[in-house]
Amino acid sequence: MDYAKRAQRLEPERAFSVLKKVSEMVASGHDIIGFHIGEPDFTTPENIKTAACSSIHANRTHYSPPSGVPAFRSAIADYISRTRGISVSPEQVVVAAGTKLAIFCAIMSCVESGADVLGPVPSYPAYPSIVSMIGANFIPVPFIDTDQGFRLDLDRLASLVTPNTSMIILNFPHNPTGTLLPREDLARIAEIAIEHDLWVLSDEIYSRLVYDGDFVSISSLPDMAERTILVDGFSKAYAMTGWRLGFAVVNTELAALFDTFMANAHSCTATFTQYAGIEALTGPQHEAEKMRLKFLKRRDLVVTELNRVPGFRCHMPLGAFYAFPNVTEACRMAGLADADQLQDALLDDAGVAVLSMSAFHSPNGPKDDQYIRISYAAGEREILEGTRRIRDFMTSRIGRSGRHI
Repeated sequence: MDYAKRAQRLEPERAFSVLKKVSEMVASGHDIIGFHIGEPDFTTPENIKTAACSSIHANRTHYSPPSGVPAFRSAIADYISRTRGISVSPEQVVVAAGTKLAIFCAIMSCVESGADVLGPVPSYPAYPSIVSMIGANFIPVPFIDTDQGFRLDLDRLASLVTPNTSMIILNFPHNPTGTLLPREDLARIAEIAIEHDLWVLSDEIYSRLVYDGDFVSISSLPDMAERTILVDGFSKAYAMTGWRLGFAVVNTELAALFDTFMANAHSCTATFTQYAGIEALTGPQHEAEKMRLKFLKRRDLVVTELNRVPGFRCHMPLGAFYAFPNVTEACRMAGLADADQLQDALLDDAGVAVLSMSAFHSPNGPKDDQYIRISYAAGEREILEGTRRIRDFMTSRIGRSGRHI
């Protein structure tokens, strides 16, 4: 039996591969500190869970329109209008079973096979995987590691645009670096998009998790609302990863295409979860803010502790819940070839699960800087214990190898 080539172009997501191995190790009795998965360790706020249960009991368990329950689309339109400073109508909103489905729909609807899509590298792995699956080309735009943190190489971005380019993908606050683009950088990207008539897919799933500076959506810049595909969801801000609830905000013509896509892909998002989404957006926000403040405290703790590890150098992330330390020197000191080997050694020898840079479409090379992603969606005790284990691992490896700190 033959399989479609497009299916074989989809890439497995490394985080879930590591999650499987960690689960097997834990089941075998190993004590593992998990810094590998991007999932809040908080519970969904009670008012949201109550709204979902009430919706089930009210028999809101049948089909909804493919683009979503009208009241939910209105709540999203109000929320985006208020937080992004743009005018959004409910007709521009399309609900999806998770932000990833909205991303899939955007790329399928706006990018032809053979076209080029520019995206940041390191990258959330779904972007290059979906682009590759439809037969298009993912063109990496690298970050520059500066003394002030990570910055997207905008000169490189501008130089990579060709007549074959059709879309720029943005993801800020960024997974995995935690960086946030300033308004002036967004303005330059907007100029490039307008000059070359490009779509911009703006993944804003971490927009509620900003700690330093202000979040700015590129959709709010002049002449960008029509060409921006804004995607967002409830997984991160409200600890609703398993609810699979996201949305896209697009121009009305594109919204009609999205509606048809959703009708064919999954008929509709679960109706009762959409009513829970209404409660999330319109109900009390103090639990979501409490989560953000706890993430802020954890961020400060994990960066402090990582910078105490021999060979580690870690910037302070501005948003999301990821740290992305440079471990080039740590690999050298520990006698390891690259971040992939460090990832495996930390799991097997120290009981700490992290993700290597190669999990984010950022290939290793003998002369390249090496990085790992640390998710601080874990409690303070786990952060302290996990970073202690990493520090002890490095001290032990340095001692065995005879290398000097």
